[in-house]
Amino acid sequence: MFIDFSGDLMRSILFFQYIFMVVFVLTLYYVLGGNVFPDYFAYTNIAYNDFGREGGYFTEFFSRYILYDGLIDEINRVDQLVVFIQFFFVTSTLLAIFKNSKDIYIVIVFVAFFSPLLLTTVLRASPLYVMFFLMSIYYFKHKVTFLNVVFLCVFGSLFHDSFLIITIALLGVWFTQFFNIKLGRTTLVYMLLLSFMFVFLAPAVLPVIISLLDFSVLGARSVYMSDSGFSGLKLIVLIILNTLSFYFVRFESGTYNQKVTLTILVFLTNVIFAFGSTAGIRFSVFPFAYLFVVRGCFLFNFEAISLSNQVISGAFLFLVFIIRFYSLI
Repeated sequence: MFIDFSGDLMRSILFFQYIFMVVFVLTLYYVLGGNVFPDYFAYTNIAYNDFGREGGYFTEFFSRYILYDGLIDEINRVDQLVVFIQFFFVTSTLLAIFKNSKDIYIVIVFVAFFSPLLLTTVLRASPLYVMFFLMSIYYFKHKVTFLNVVFLCVFGSLFHDSFLIITIALLGVWFTQFFNIKLGRTTLVYMLLLSFMFVFLAPAVLPVIISLLDFSVLGARSVYMSDSGFSGLKLIVLIILNTLSFYFVRFESGTYNQKVTLTILVFLTNVIFAFGSTAGIRFSVFPFAYLFVVRGCFLFNFEAISLSNQVISGAFLFLVFIIRFYSLI
């Protein structure tokens, strides 16, 4: 089933915005070469120097299989992973649009914010981010079920270790739903504020915490624990996430389950950021994606299908898209 845009000019404009952004990223990636993007040499180190083969990672079964053994002998194994990830991203987001054209604006926002990152850099984690985004559209924005969490857990284990953290977060949400635990709005707000304050208090207490814990069990991931400092840009991203989340939980009319899910995701993001800013920023893709799905972002004030609204939101999203892409190269 294909989308019929013929009677809806504005949705056609949105669709072509999507096509432009995806084609733009892919074109520049192959014109500039993958080696100009962050993490490419890290993947090369994994693929050709066997980094992490012996106890370096918990799972990542499929992504490591491509990097260590490859699918086609004659082609660079890192490039094989790149092509697979890019194919998965494009087909998955297109299917979301084809299934229900009403979701196209959500997909556009997600693509503008994250396609530069997910199509070029965080390759192993990219399918997990995309699958969480799609499952949030169809399931998690309504209710988090145990079977859905298990599916995401199994799927994520094929690609990236971060599936463990998002699984814990979603199990926490499911636990509150299954046992009918009610967290008041005030409690949720305090969870957000206290976890955000922890980011700034962390430098004083983290040395003690780290000295008491053995992070070697994290294998190659333990390197993130030495990244407790953070840049101004990373802090700005975290502030934006917490501000939008606070506003959604405190003032907007989302459902109780949506507010609990978002709060737990942001709470974990803040705690992870305190231990390692890079890991925290990369995990923040999950709560940002969820915010987009539940429309907990001012961008959705411009979602109404009108030419003036699309000019405003389209220009802003394109600016975000260019900034995100430029920051990678």
